[in-house]
Amino acid sequence: MDFCAFVASREESVTRVIQNVTIAPGGLDPFRTSHFDDDAWEDQGYEAASTLEYLESIRYSLTSDNCVTDIRFPSSSEIYAVLDEGMYFDLLEPK
Repeated sequence: MDFCAFVASREESVTRVIQNVTIAPGGLDPFRTSHFDDDAWEDQGYEAASTLEYLESIRYSLTSDNCVTDIRFPSSSEIYAVLDEGMYFDLLEPK
């Protein structure tokens, strides 16, 4: 639990989400309110207009009444495997 709290903390998570564009572009998508700081993104080398558009689109998605986020807990990959087998593979079999 201590590890999970550390990784999800504001201080640690922001280093994984808002990475320096010249070193490691393409970190994680924002998942905390603190990740939506336009200035923090620009400080890491991201262009202002495209950063604003990116953050606004994610903010809009996360606040939508139709928002469904990915499963994020241990064994979630096993749950996805069962769903894949039950949903997608059935579609491939001729009837």
